[in-house]
Amino acid sequence: MTTHCKDPGAAEQSLMLDLKGALKRHADQGMQPIVALAVLAQLLGQVVADVDAAQYETADIMAAVAGNIEAGNKVANEAKKGSSSSGLVGFGGAKLQ
Repeated sequence: MTTHCKDPGAAEQSLMLDLKGALKRHADQGMQPIVALAVLAQLLGQVVADVDAAQYETADIMAAVAGNIEAGNKVANEAKKGSSSSGLVGFGGAKLQ
């Protein structure tokens, strides 16, 4: 599997901010992070089902999901420490642009 990485562009950053805003609204109403994680996992599964199976292998999709979870966790942990980095991991030889 070939992976590619890119910094999130304006569209990706906008989506992440929208999702973070929705998470904050629900957290403010008492939703625990573990419950939000379960909901997001269900949604992610639905989005994975929308990926063109003729273009991407399931293993490549799941590796990209895992890579982006790891990258997001790193970004969050670095932000807590006062530093930052970001990147989106592509899959199936698809170059992210």
